[in-house]
Amino acid sequence: MVSINLSSYMSTTLRGADVKTSKVATRLVLSYHHCVVLTTRPLVMCVLQKRLATGSNDKSIPDGPISSLLQTCVASAVNTLKALKALGDDNLLDCFLPFQLEAAWSSAFLLKVLEVLSSGLVPDQSYLAEAHYIFDIMNQRGSPAAKLRKCDFERLEQLVSSFLGTPSQGNNEYPEEHLSSQENSSEQANAEGSHNIDPVESLQWDLFDKESGFALSPTELMDLAESLHMEDFFVARQEEDD
Repeated sequence: MVSINLSSYMSTTLRGADVKTSKVATRLVLSYHHCVVLTTRPLVMCVLQKRLATGSNDKSIPDGPISSLLQTCVASAVNTLKALKALGDDNLLDCFLPFQLEAAWSSAFLLKVLEVLSSGLVPDQSYLAEAHYIFDIMNQRGSPAAKLRKCDFERLEQLVSSFLGTPSQGNNEYPEEHLSSQENSSEQANAEGSHNIDPVESLQWDLFDKESGFALSPTELMDLAESLHMEDFFVARQEEDD
C-alpha cells in the first residue's frame, strides 16, 4: 500500500519527477527503500548466523516468507544504490549530512552479506562498482565519514571473499600487518568465546526450528512480506546531449 500511494503521489503531485529533478522525490524514494533495508536487516543477520553456525554448503533459500523478504531487501538495496549513483552522476549527492552515505553503506553491506547466503539472490554485481563510486565521490567532496565507510566496505569484501574463496573487487587500503593482526585477534577471541555460548541465546537466533524463540508465525511472516511488496521505482536517466 505504501508503494502504491508513493507511486501515485510521484506521478500526480510531483508530475513524474524523479530523484534527479526533485528533492522531495529524492527524500521519498530513498527513505522508502532505506526503511525496507533497515526493516529486513535483522532477518538477514539471523539467517547469516544460522548458515555460519550449521556450516552448511547449501546456499539455496527455500521459497516462502523468508525468501520473499530477502528478495524485497535486495530490490530496495539495489534501487537505493542506483538512485544515489544517478545523483552522483549529476553532482547532486549530499555529502554534508550523513543520510545518503548511511543509505549507501546499509544497502551495499546487506548485498555483500547476502552473497554469503545465496549467490542467486544478488545476480547483478554492478552494485559493487556503484557503491565504490558513491563513496569515492563523497570522499572527494570532503566527507571524512565516506572514507571510513569505504574502508569498512573493502574490509567486508575481503572477509566475504575469504569465506567464499573468491577475489575481492575493492581496493585494499589496509596494511597487511594490520589485517593479519586483526585476523589473529579475531581467531583468538572466537576460540575463547566458543566455550561460553549461552544455549538460550543461541535458540533465539534459530529461525527455522519449530522450537526456536522467534516470535513471528509463518502467517505473520507472509503478511509482512506482502506488506513490503513494492513496485520498482524507476530512476530516470537523462540522455546525454550530443
